[in-house]
Amino acid sequence: MSSRPEQLAGVEGVDCTGKQVVITGSTSGIGRAAALALGRLGADVIVHGRDAAAGGEVVDRLTEIGATATFVQADFTSTEAVRRLARRVREETDGLDLLINNAGGFFRDETVTDLGVGITFHVNHLSPYLLTAELLDHVEGRIVTTASAAHQGAVLDIDGVRGPSPKTGMEAYSHSKLANSSSRRS
Repeated sequence: MSSRPEQLAGVEGVDCTGKQVVITGSTSGIGRAAALALGRLGADVIVHGRDAAAGGEVVDRLTEIGATATFVQADFTSTEAVRRLARRVREETDGLDLLINNAGGFFRDETVTDLGVGITFHVNHLSPYLLTAELLDHVEGRIVTTASAAHQGAVLDIDGVRGPSPKTGMEAYSHSKLANSSSRRS
């Protein structure tokens, strides 16, 4: 059995040549696997993450397999960094065929960001939402947001996102993933 995601998903025959793709959080984990899979299918991939060295490594791997790839660094704890990412994507593409909001994190310390909310909710929900809003008229195809089964059992508490969260790391993570699941459109 293959460990390539595109084969496991049954899409290894799909031709993505010329498709413009942005995958946030694509320097490791699920995002990295998705970037490499889409690159093997022929897509032009914009790799995003905080770590320039890790981003360069993913771009190198994509280039080795014949894909066109660039890296854009942006920290999702900063709204201005998300806006800069959106501006750069607009500059480098004529339009997006696929925006994958995958960036996220699990934080044990619920520090407060510049928006006055806990870091987990900011990074996992608000930043992907902001990026989507900034690029909505630029996306010609699909928008996908990575969710998690961790949202099960969480209760959506929009009023509770301001200030330091009393939630544990896992509670905050589950809450942020529930917000992602609750904001999907059909």
